[in-house]
Amino acid sequence: MLTCFAKVIESALYVRLTEYITLNNLLTDQQFSFRKGCSTDETIFKLTHGVLNALNGKSMVGSIFFDLEKAFDSLNHSLLIKKLPYYGLSGKAKLLIESYLSNRYQRELLKNSRTNSKEASEWIKVNHGVPQGSALGPLTFFVIHKRFANGSIVKGNSNFIC
Repeated sequence: MLTCFAKVIESALYVRLTEYITLNNLLTDQQFSFRKGCSTDETIFKLTHGVLNALNGKSMVGSIFFDLEKAFDSLNHSLLIKKLPYYGLSGKAKLLIESYLSNRYQRELLKNSRTNSKEASEWIKVNHGVPQGSALGPLTFFVIHKRFANGSIVKGNSNFIC
């Protein structure tokens, strides 16, 4: 979980990053999730419309659906940090994001309601995932997985929707 101060800083960073990503067209038109003004209804409409147009044009239609279990927990910090310059994020912006993700630790706190006692696990370093309750989680996930959404992993004429 994030502290109140961290949430304020993260919120400001989220606004600036979203502006930057939007102005520089870093997300593709096929990415609908977690974007302002883009809903699951639009995703379903675009998918249905594309399938129906292809079928009406006597084209072959196929689909692949991925279930990315614990997707935000799998975000590799070092890979994201290495990709930032590719998206034009360097200098202080890169250092800020790197600082936000680096040197994070977590532990579990267990409370026994019968005895009203608490027990905590050891602190462990977190190298993957985004902080729970993070607004940056979905944004960083889709930036790092952009190649899926733009169809660059699919050969031939493709229309890939996230």
